[in-house]
Amino acid sequence: KMYIIGPTLDEVYEYSLSTNFDVSSATYTNNKLGYNSQDTRMRDLHFNNDGTKLFLLGDFNTAGSLYQYNLTTPYDLSTASYASISKLLTGFTYNPKGFDFSPDGTVLWTINSAEIVEYSLSAAYDISTISSTGNTLNIFSTTTSAYDGTFVDNGSKFLLLSNGNPSADQDKVRQYSMTTP
Repeated sequence: KMYIIGPTLDEVYEYSLSTNFDVSSATYTNNKLGYNSQDTRMRDLHFNNDGTKLFLLGDFNTAGSLYQYNLTTPYDLSTASYASISKLLTGFTYNPKGFDFSPDGTVLWTINSAEIVEYSLSAAYDISTISSTGNTLNIFSTTTSAYDGTFVDNGSKFLLLSNGNPSADQDKVRQYSMTTP
């Protein structure tokens, strides 16, 4: 499946892929999730590892807020409902544009144009237990347009997506090796 955050309609859309990882095989499932009562613009989304929780990063009403939705059927937006759980993240220079969890759900990173900020979760994927670790990675010297990122290879590598002016070396995916996954 593939999920797209609608930039103006305050909804997340679900697509089915007939060929794994091939966006040309996408078909809209008619499943969508409205989030207007939480925030009118979301920047990023991630599921927990079994697809029963969906997290959205707000950017307009309360920039830097994470919102949790529960799904009774894993990865099926038609079964999603707001869990009335949110967490305002702090400790960043600019509003986060993206986020990702560690593979075990006990670490969260937010990404903005200048830095990656780390938070810990005392219970996996429980955003009510988030606290700042005080760890940040300044990426401003590498890119001024970081947009999102994700972990690969069981957390040993972090891929950072930046967008912007290709001639200014901005449209790139940068890889960082993690000493501790």
